[in-house]
Amino acid sequence: MRIFLDEFLTCGGVAGQSIDSLPRSWLAEGLAMRRALEADIARLPDTTLVVMNDARLPRSEARGEEVIEVRTAAQREQGFAQCAARADWTLLIAPEMDGALELLARRVLEVGGKLLGPGPEIIALASDKQRLVAHLAAYGVRVPRGVELARDEQLPLDATYPAVLKPIDGAGSFGVELIRSIGQLDQRMTTTCQRWRLEAHCPGQAASVGVICGPAGRFALPACAQLLSHDGRFRYLGGRCPLPTSLQTRAHSLAREGVRTLGEVTGYVGVDLVLGDASDGSEDFVIEINPRITTSYVGLRAVCRDNLVSAMLDAVEGRAPTTSFASEAVHFTPDGAVRACEAPSPTPSQWKAKA
Repeated sequence: MRIFLDEFLTCGGVAGQSIDSLPRSWLAEGLAMRRALEADIARLPDTTLVVMNDARLPRSEARGEEVIEVRTAAQREQGFAQCAARADWTLLIAPEMDGALELLARRVLEVGGKLLGPGPEIIALASDKQRLVAHLAAYGVRVPRGVELARDEQLPLDATYPAVLKPIDGAGSFGVELIRSIGQLDQRMTTTCQRWRLEAHCPGQAASVGVICGPAGRFALPACAQLLSHDGRFRYLGGRCPLPTSLQTRAHSLAREGVRTLGEVTGYVGVDLVLGDASDGSEDFVIEINPRITTSYVGLRAVCRDNLVSAMLDAVEGRAPTTSFASEAVHFTPDGAVRACEAPSPTPSQWKAKA
């Protein structure tokens, strides 16, 4: 079996551009996810890992890989099509901004490849934060109230502050800011971004749940706490997993509700949540759904006793994946460093979280 792994930023997606112009956090997280997945794919029996590599960055260190060095945009485009066409599965990681992830998914299908992840329609829905929230709300899923804004239109006079402003198609915390007044909003709207979402600020524990999906069902992985900066920019500082049992139960319940609305989604999706103070979950909200693997993968694989890529393959091929997780808690950073930390509370080690 051949698996083509493409992490857009580190695999040549920005060939021909200045790599120094990218946010350092994006490259750090991209490399962390790529290295983690390379290691897991390399552990699969009878499997060849195929990966492209921006020649300005270190090469893969996984065993038995096929690496294509990329120096120009033309090399990237040609190599991507060839790799996707020859692979049994293509696993994509890319920012949703400017439709990058959706375009790659469509290209894989155009050349006859198979996606080990959500299809273009699901990606398009999840990539538009306003459209996704409206979709989830229509199914009764708890989401923050909010409105879509265009750069040149009148500001909403009835908005409640503090609020959170984010680009409609942003990735991670890029461009996200806590807004405390209409004056601050007016200043922020002068930037080059054309479309925004302004939503109510939801206090609580930021969390994420990875969900592996396929014909056999939807399987929620241990929930992770998200560690965010307190400067009003919500910069991602890493995470900790697992959550305490009571919070994990609530996180799983809400994540299942959100993913279920997507219909026949396959592969890995990450659900970002806020878990409020109410113990009954009435103050919990889905913030967004990422139609791809997220940085929490590096923490989850550290406590997984098996192989999460193998679980993904089982799911997309119609088998119910079965794996288990260690009860020890870990802290992980955006660049992929993982260390043990004090467990929040006893958690079940066997993964049986079918949605």
